[in-house]
Amino acid sequence: MNTKAVVGHPYVEHLPAVEDESVDATGPTNTGQGRLDWRQAFGAVSVLAGLITLFAGWFGMSGTTQLSAQLAYMFSGGFGGAALIALGATMFVAFEHHADRMAIQALDRKLTELQARTEGPVPHPAGGTGSGHHAPSD
Repeated sequence: MNTKAVVGHPYVEHLPAVEDESVDATGPTNTGQGRLDWRQAFGAVSVLAGLITLFAGWFGMSGTTQLSAQLAYMFSGGFGGAALIALGATMFVAFEHHADRMAIQALDRKLTELQARTEGPVPHPAGGTGSGHHAPSD
């Protein structure tokens, strides 16, 4: 089970911001704040490229009055830029999904540890038969 998660998540606050190889059994040695996950970096580059493509398409389309040339700019710049922006947004959502899964794994690990510490022999109630099983009463 991967034990790394995201800083700033409402449920897990002490784990590094991205998967960090400096985390060992004693805990994180580096907070990892300020580092980007590859999904965030790819998403940011994709959104930036999409905005540049949209602007270039608009600029090219505004310089011509021919419909055929405007359509070419619209298809290449407009739809291409929108697709790049959608890809970037998808990568941001994928990172958030990954962060949530890591936080859930960390919570599951904490709950499992807590359950293991609290489980033990259960004392029998006073005056009971000692078997612990009672027949249902009608």
